[in-house]
Amino acid sequence: MDNDMDLLSLGNLPLDLGDLGTVTEAALAMPGVYDAILECSETGLAVEAFIVLSNAGDISAKAKRYGKAVPDHPGLLLYLEDETGNTRYIVGYELYRYQILHHLPLPEGETIRSIAAAGAEMYPDYFGRYPVPFHTPWGCTTRHKIIANGLYWLETEQCQQGLAVACPKYDDLSDGARGLAERFLGGLAHTEGEMPGYLFFIETNSSVPLFELVSAIPKGQMCCEVNRAALMNAVYQHFPEYAAQHNLSEQAGLNDGLGQFLHTQGINMELKSAPERLICLTAEAGTQYIDF
Repeated sequence: MDNDMDLLSLGNLPLDLGDLGTVTEAALAMPGVYDAILECSETGLAVEAFIVLSNAGDISAKAKRYGKAVPDHPGLLLYLEDETGNTRYIVGYELYRYQILHHLPLPEGETIRSIAAAGAEMYPDYFGRYPVPFHTPWGCTTRHKIIANGLYWLETEQCQQGLAVACPKYDDLSDGARGLAERFLGGLAHTEGEMPGYLFFIETNSSVPLFELVSAIPKGQMCCEVNRAALMNAVYQHFPEYAAQHNLSEQAGLNDGLGQFLHTQGINMELKSAPERLICLTAEAGTQYIDF
């Protein structure tokens, strides 16, 4: 373990991790865990990462299974944000848990609940799935269908149907989609009195937020089928201006999130559009996008 720690000492930095990048900064966050800055080999961008010693005693075996092995340094596990997710949430939770159990202060403004809420979206096997909301703007939930983790189709005691979106999943919604949510102050799960647990959308207002969210969810993470053709028909029926603006933005490449981000980093690349992301009308599909 001492040799692994020496690797991350100031005198040995920068530390080349091969294709994974180069560690330019590292500071001990808890025994066996380092808060590091990693310069990516492909893009040259600096990203935050956790580096965990494989024999760190205060990191659970389950958390260690999410770390990336470092080929030339088998004693190290790497956690960072990449195209598959952001495993920093897992080590961040274990770090906060360590601090709480050892009566150490958390960083100002941070809570273990908020990091768990953020991590549960990508890693339900570690954090558990978001709970289905019981209280809604239309009374209590009487039955539900899980579309994906944190995304639920509900029916309530008023026989009203609609969509519930857990925090922080709704952070992925556009301002226009979030503006369609119901005003509802009661029965929400709050994080430190600031972050509501869910946004609720009545059925006629659900097509836009559901379209935005399911477009970004991999098929393997979907728990039920959403009829995409019917969903796009519903968007056109209830929000034709949104559909037209979305298609104009798509054709101009303005929905290319990666390209837009790289532009902010000074990397000039052509913005891409994708015909499959256009909102199209399919007459025979109808507008019933959820089989409930």
